[in-house]
Amino acid sequence: MAGGALLSVAVTQVRIENNPLLDPNCTHVLAKYGEYRRIRGNRFNCGCELDFPITNITINDVADTSTAIFGALYIFGPNVPSAESLMRKFGNATAVYGEIAVVHTEYGNLKFLENVEKVEFYYVPQGPNALRRFIRIEGNAKLQRLSWPKLKESVSATIQVAANPKLCVTIPELSALLRAWNVHKVEAKVCDGHESALVVESNERLKTVYMRDFLRITSERPTRIENNPRLQMSLDDCNLYQASARIDFRNNKMDCFALRMSSVSVGDNYNWILSFSIFFAAQFLCFTEVQKQ
Repeated sequence: MAGGALLSVAVTQVRIENNPLLDPNCTHVLAKYGEYRRIRGNRFNCGCELDFPITNITINDVADTSTAIFGALYIFGPNVPSAESLMRKFGNATAVYGEIAVVHTEYGNLKFLENVEKVEFYYVPQGPNALRRFIRIEGNAKLQRLSWPKLKESVSATIQVAANPKLCVTIPELSALLRAWNVHKVEAKVCDGHESALVVESNERLKTVYMRDFLRITSERPTRIENNPRLQMSLDDCNLYQASARIDFRNNKMDCFALRMSSVSVGDNYNWILSFSIFFAAQFLCFTEVQKQ
């Protein structure tokens, strides 16, 4: 192991088990093996591997102070561990390589994941046999905060945040969630003190900003939609978004300014043709009257 065998990218699976004196090079292990690994029963295991939903009983089989979580972190009520137990087990984790589901619990926050910076899956979400992997926070009646201040990315995840009536999120949390590959649903208000205007920028795959039930933007803060290379605004979108706030549209595939100029240009041409036709008709009528006289 000291010779660097674990750095070989040709190896698709790794199994290191039941070596009570073994201290693997966790920097290399974590860098190369986020999935298809079984590392347990050693002096150090480079994170904890979860093979089962977390309950108030199975939590006892999880090592304390895990620095990374491998496998699905499923917590379904009502037989769930205490928040203190979860903090002791997962409070130091900086990465989760697997799904997260916290469903029908009584937690007020999910602070036991406060140090997690990324959630990552290894799969290709395309084709008829694609399998969605979820970050699912749903049906938690007392949940008020995620308390995920360090989360920056959720690679290949589908986001489902719903039916948490008291939940509010901060702008950094919301930004991290919306960076996911798929956003199925996010139902949450922005926490007091974290309000922001609308900012939609630098989204390579974004094609539309249509939002069902969207009514108005009221904000004194800068509001902008820019640098989205595939985004094409429709005239209806432009009218809706600019109904109550001034929004800067820049460097998208089709911006509102260009649409309005095109619309004005067509309208001006039509008005010019109509005016010319009326003028010509008036001249013709005058000429006819002169001929009759």
